[in-house]
Amino acid sequence: MLATDYLIVGAGAVGLIFADELLNHSNARIVLVDRRHGPGGHWNDAYPFVRLHQPSVYYGAGSRKLGSARIETSGPNTGLYEQASGAEISAYFEQLMRQRLLPSGRVEFLPMHEYVGDWAGDHRIVSLVTGEMTPLHVASKLVDTTFYRVSSPSTHTPGFEVRDGVTVVPPNDLPKAVTQFRRYVVLGGGKTSMDVVVWLLGHGVHAEAVKWVVPRDSWLVNRETVQPGDAGFVRMVESLANRLGAAAHAHSLGELYTYLERAGELLRIDPNVQPAMFHGATVSHGELKVLRRVKNVIRAGHVKRIEPNALTFAAGKHPAEPDTLYVDCTARGITWAPTRPVFEGNRITMQIIRDGRLSFSAAAIAYIEATVDEARKNDLCRPMPYEEDLITLPTVMLTDLMNGGEWGKVPSLRRWARAHRLTGFGSSPGGTADAKLEALNKQIAALRPKAMINLSRLIAAHDERARSRPAYAAA
Repeated sequence: MLATDYLIVGAGAVGLIFADELLNHSNARIVLVDRRHGPGGHWNDAYPFVRLHQPSVYYGAGSRKLGSARIETSGPNTGLYEQASGAEISAYFEQLMRQRLLPSGRVEFLPMHEYVGDWAGDHRIVSLVTGEMTPLHVASKLVDTTFYRVSSPSTHTPGFEVRDGVTVVPPNDLPKAVTQFRRYVVLGGGKTSMDVVVWLLGHGVHAEAVKWVVPRDSWLVNRETVQPGDAGFVRMVESLANRLGAAAHAHSLGELYTYLERAGELLRIDPNVQPAMFHGATVSHGELKVLRRVKNVIRAGHVKRIEPNALTFAAGKHPAEPDTLYVDCTARGITWAPTRPVFEGNRITMQIIRDGRLSFSAAAIAYIEATVDEARKNDLCRPMPYEEDLITLPTVMLTDLMNGGEWGKVPSLRRWARAHRLTGFGSSPGGTADAKLEALNKQIAALRPKAMINLSRLIAAHDERARSRPAYAAA
């Protein structure tokens, strides 16, 4: 029987970051188990041209920087902080494991193993190679990093039928297949599909040769508002003031998004189409310019069947051309579920607890686990409730404000957060910026309580409408 203090199920980003931070603040022994052959989770399945949505400095573990804080000098993200590629991230997590976690002498990594216990007290793992079952004694807690089920483009099962004579590939196979075709259909409206469109047009494909099937449009975060360090400090504070101002004064959910778009916080691909969802993806103005070049966009819901001459949707058919390459970007990425308490007895369920900050959230949960009394932990770690529609933004904003308020009552946590590298905080450049920051901070202090009250009202109004909606309409 293996014995450990913490058993971490999943050696993706969240599990590795939790382990890294826990090493700093405890003497705990840790066992990490993962179904894959190496660390890094879904990054092992990433398509070759994938990049982070956010600047690299916001990602990874607290003990090790990702990237060099380089400013892009070419391409659609010119002038913005670098976003690591999938290859860079895979190498980063391999080095974190081999050069930091394992050499500590307190971490054991068991790849190609699956957790088959009961998540309570009967902890067992099975080797996917030999089938051998191993029981574990966990002295402290089980850490579940699998709550957000990640569906990768290369591993998911498409939800549509493909008839003979049609070629469908995941983005992973696009670089090999692209030269065999002259027409392309991109399936899906999420960030993966945007990456594919940018990649195609960036490699000389004419926009007229691309057709884009977008089931639902999404509001997108302006990447210029989340730039870290000294250069972006004033803009980040200004962005917070803008978000709180919109949250405090919006009379409806639609008005909240309108205010944020006018303030330059949110963007949309087609200004004539009202987005129906928000999942926090980011985009630059340069990328937006590229995406808007594709004019042949089909907004008919999810495709049901692909034939050589037709695309079938629930509401009817759209013509298709033979000898077309279809790129399947319909994998859901993260599958959101109703939240559950982060801390439940001897189980920790890893979730996002600060707005848009997966890495920082994982590190914060580890720090709170190691340093805060059990009775206080969940008050500091309300998980972000992500939904399938526009209510996500106000619920995430309100939860983040509530967590921030509770963090302010714990001086040690406040100091840890302020100094942690994953916050990306810079400092005032001085001069006239100081006066602007002083005015913004006063504005933020005045807006915060008003924003919390109004966000609660918007959420309650949305929930009331959802409860009163007929069952057939909800479906």
